[in-house]
Amino acid sequence: MVNKRQKKKALYIHNEKMYNDCWNLDESIAKFIIPRLKYFKEHAIGYPDQTCSSMEVYKDELQIIINYFEGCLDFNINDDLGEEGLILFTKYFRSLWI
Repeated sequence: MVNKRQKKKALYIHNEKMYNDCWNLDESIAKFIIPRLKYFKEHAIGYPDQTCSSMEVYKDELQIIINYFEGCLDFNINDDLGEEGLILFTKYFRSLWI
């Protein structure tokens, strides 16, 4: 059985974690999405034919997206790369499923 003190401590830890995640939300999102995008790139079995011409082009564009999010973590984003990575992410956002 959990007493009031343990509940209060758990709630404090949870709220502190939520605050820290939201303080640098771009970094939190990048940390979450990078390993998933890498896995997706390795295991993708198809590509969206409406927006992409081949699997190789699709994987190259996924790499640009991955590079963009990695740049977010390093605070080393080239404006052109950042713009292109973000545009491609929004272009393929609804197609990121295996």
